[in-house]
Amino acid sequence: MVQDSRYLERAIVHRERVVWEITNISGPLDVLRELRELAARRIPEHERKHLLKKLERRAWDLLTRFSPLDLSRTLVHYGAMGLRPGQAMLQGMERQVLARMGSYNAAAISMTFHAFGKMGAVIGDYELFEGLEKKAVSLIHTFTRNQIVTTLAGFADLGQEPGERLMDGLQHRALDTMKDFSCDQIGSMMRAFATLTVTPEMRLHPGEKLMACVKERAYVTTWGLSPRELSECMWSFAILREQPGDKLMRVARERAFSMMGGFEAQEVATLLWAMATLNVKPGPMLMTSIRERVGCTVAQLRARHLSRVLWAFASLKEPPGVGLLATLRSHVCSEMNAFGEEDLAATLWAFATIGRSPGGRTLRFIKDRARMCAESFRAREVSQIVWAFGKLEKDPGERLLEDLYAAIVRCGSGMTAKEVSNCLWGLARLGDRGLGDTKGGGGK
Repeated sequence: MVQDSRYLERAIVHRERVVWEITNISGPLDVLRELRELAARRIPEHERKHLLKKLERRAWDLLTRFSPLDLSRTLVHYGAMGLRPGQAMLQGMERQVLARMGSYNAAAISMTFHAFGKMGAVIGDYELFEGLEKKAVSLIHTFTRNQIVTTLAGFADLGQEPGERLMDGLQHRALDTMKDFSCDQIGSMMRAFATLTVTPEMRLHPGEKLMACVKERAYVTTWGLSPRELSECMWSFAILREQPGDKLMRVARERAFSMMGGFEAQEVATLLWAMATLNVKPGPMLMTSIRERVGCTVAQLRARHLSRVLWAFASLKEPPGVGLLATLRSHVCSEMNAFGEEDLAATLWAFATIGRSPGGRTLRFIKDRARMCAESFRAREVSQIVWAFGKLEKDPGERLLEDLYAAIVRCGSGMTAKEVSNCLWGLARLGDRGLGDTKGGGGK
């Protein structure tokens, strides 16, 4: 009780001191100092927001005195806190950025894109966005490696597509400086390209020449990658549907094997999924090591990564082994409420492809969850599920079967020939001849 009282007393004194400092702010550097301290302090979120409002009211009066770098750093501090300025403050800063655009250098430009991305604040002012892009294009020859990566990461976080001229400029500048890229810069650039590739309505892909240079540089720097960086690098290649090549994969396997004990659950799941997506065999030694690591970390796997692990084992035709499969089954049950449509389809498809039943309890959980998600199934997902029930020769039950029929009808016009074939084959295998009987079958 005494300890709690002392903690509360210290917190009150600390807050009063901060309020006093904010009140006595006299320039941009003071604002930056307070923002930096607020970002670093471990205080309740409501307290942080309260102090930020006070700071913003004071900073508003000083905005005209902010230099380009002051403005960029202010935005970066907000990004570090995962917060964005109030609407009035944000609009005021955007106006100041636009007014000072002529004096911006490469560091301020790249930092601004990066900061908006971290804040999750779309640059709503078209004139500002266009101005930043034009300035970036005019300065592209001065961009450092870090500024190239920071700018691409900013666009990836924003979910906004860079203009063609800026994208070309960034790629050419990356080519010019590629020989000096570090392993983490290579990984960050690949992750940015991959993120931009999966963003709806954006299909940005690094040029062929740049990808060749990236692979060569990645080969040289792979031994400097951490488990997280290596898994993200492989994930990027998988998302971009870009084969790393034998030389790079050989050293990536060796690096992964050498530090497998340091992989977290999500990292080993991502690595395995990426290899399966690229159809790259891990090899006996690495596969054994991956199985052991999945077994050690399975309790930390969330729904998406759990389904990806099962899908990857099945895709690579590398069954997880009896003991690990039993553990995975059990964990599927505990995570089932978090399973989405894609996770359900991938998990059931994996069990069917491996040729092992999910087990009575797990199958009941899957059926119940499938009924809840049935209205949202897309063509690929419903075809995988119907095919899997047929392959496993497990009755989905009358109510789920009706839901699957409805999903097939709803998705029918958008189904590929393969998906239609899998649905027909699965239904025929279950003994339902209503849609006709097809010969052969099986697929993913």
